[in-house]
Amino acid sequence: IHALFNITPNPSQNFISVKYTIDRNTTIDLNVFDLNGHLIYRLYHGKIIAGTYTQNWEHNLMSGEYIITLHSNEGLLWEKFVVQ
Repeated sequence: IHALFNITPNPSQNFISVKYTIDRNTTIDLNVFDLNGHLIYRLYHGKIIAGTYTQNWEHNLMSGEYIITLHSNEGLLWEKFVVQ
């Protein structure tokens, strides 16, 4: 896949920032899942042009581990983050 992907802060309390770089125009899905694979929140869905993006999210998730996925036509990236 053609993206760099970073989640901060990790662990978080009620806010995360997801930074990613896309090197070509594509369609992406940026989603949050629990560890059982249930979709918790859709951060972004749609067409995107090449560039660097930051998606901020204020959440009220319970303490635990979660996964953010970045899916495009070129593949899938995922990263775990912790809520304290």
